[in-house]
Amino acid sequence: MRFKDLFKVSTIFLMVFFCFGLFALAECYAQDCQKAEMLFKQALNMKHSPGDVETLMEKEQLYRKAVRLCPGYAQAHNNLGDVCEKLGKYTEAIEEYEKTISIQSDASTPYFGLGDIYFKNGDYKKAIGWYDEGLKLDPNDTLSKQLRSQAKLLLKGKSWVIPKEQIVQILNQCRLAAPGTRSK
Repeated sequence: MRFKDLFKVSTIFLMVFFCFGLFALAECYAQDCQKAEMLFKQALNMKHSPGDVETLMEKEQLYRKAVRLCPGYAQAHNNLGDVCEKLGKYTEAIEEYEKTISIQSDASTPYFGLGDIYFKNGDYKKAIGWYDEGLKLDPNDTLSKQLRSQAKLLLKGKSWVIPKEQIVQILNQCRLAAPGTRSK
């Protein structure tokens, strides 16, 4: 066998080996995403009441495992952002909402989540911007419309129409279950 022939055979062998490797890698990724979906559903089905920090922390861990297994899982990133927001971990929540948007830009809920965080922190201009983005996708979201209106009044120096504590309480209770929906 000449060197050229040996090189051709070796190249074909490497290409076949590489293709099988890619197939195996894709299969592993699919299995990881299936595991991630199971973790997501487990967290989603966990019931908690306001102030139930222990359950929120358990949900946080399940969502973190899900996004580690399947980094492109937008709903898991979104719900991790929601849980982090409820736990007062605003920087982490912002990161997760932004990841959700980078994966699934047509979901309104991460925009609303970002609006909620900036609203809670008194950055009403940013809150309005995020609410506007979310309302482009879901113009019927009543809560976001109300919060946007409230933020506009506050930017103009008007007083609170709804007490801030009540708004924060509403935001912490009326959050999303998955992109595209807000739980009631």
